Amino acid sequence: MTDYPVSRRESGEPLEIGWRVRRDKWRQGLAFEAAERMVTFAFETLEANLLCAVCHPENIASVAVMKKLGMRFRSVEEWYSANDLTFEITRNEWRMRAGSSARVAQ
Repeated sequence: MTDYPVSRRESGEPLEIGWRVRRDKWRQGLAFEAAERMVTFAFETLEANLLCAVCHPENIASVAVMKKLGMRFRSVEEWYSANDLTFEITRNEWRMRAGSSARVAQ
């Protein structure tokens, strides 16, 4: 059995999404596209009320993805034995954002 760090989800924290993209695929919008689908799945299929994402403070690309998703900064928290930036979004915030996007697209 492999020793993986205990996730905060196992300790009752809200669902967490994350992404990892090969360096040769950076700057193509793949992380955002994957993250957007994960958020949609979490809220629409799993009916989660709150979703988090975390990253190392120096990872400005992931921060940009989280902000583009409409997530807001919560705090610096310990995740996986590191002090990470924590962002969150609620199901209601996501629905409001999705509704706004649909109206703009029409």
